[in-house]
Amino acid sequence: MSDSPHAAPLSHRALAAIGKNVLNFQRLEGMLKFLVSHSQFTCRYEDLPTLSNTLRQGVLNKTLGGVVGDFFKSVVKSPPQAADPELSSELPDDHQFAFSYQIGRSADEVAARENALKQVVNERNLLIHHQLLEFDPYSEDSCRELIAALDAQHERLMPVFKQVQKDASSLQDALANLGELYRIAREDAERLDRENQRALEDQ
Repeated sequence: MSDSPHAAPLSHRALAAIGKNVLNFQRLEGMLKFLVSHSQFTCRYEDLPTLSNTLRQGVLNKTLGGVVGDFFKSVVKSPPQAADPELSSELPDDHQFAFSYQIGRSADEVAARENALKQVVNERNLLIHHQLLEFDPYSEDSCRELIAALDAQHERLMPVFKQVQKDASSLQDALANLGELYRIAREDAERLDRENQRALEDQ
């Protein structure tokens, strides 16, 4: 290890670059978990307001590599498949609600996206399990080397990150529309109940 009184500013830059990339890897993992967990589900209408917490539990302990695999099994399809989610045998037949969200792409596009995300997983693992262990914050050469590597890594990560961010935003919009549909349906159901009640009272 080569100590240098001039290495402190470089070490600060290196640590900032580490924090930026690690944070972006975590944000990417979070968006993928959201896409995987919320893309297909079956529930009762009355469970919709609390459904998100339940769905998140299913992916809580998955690794980035695991959730990338699930993303291409359940969300990205080539060609897109007709939505036909299975109904749950644990719910009453007359109270089930099924939702399915898919991203349809050509086979070449799916392969390209899958390769890009797998490369992101490799880069994340390389950073966490190797580059950080080899990093010497007191060495100017080590700081410069890591800063250059992390800057290049950031440039490679951003196109993948932005595409997943776009996918997550699209699903968020779909779920927001679903929430509005739930609100309208509930208001209609309550209105119908009131009308039926008045009709019974008038008999």
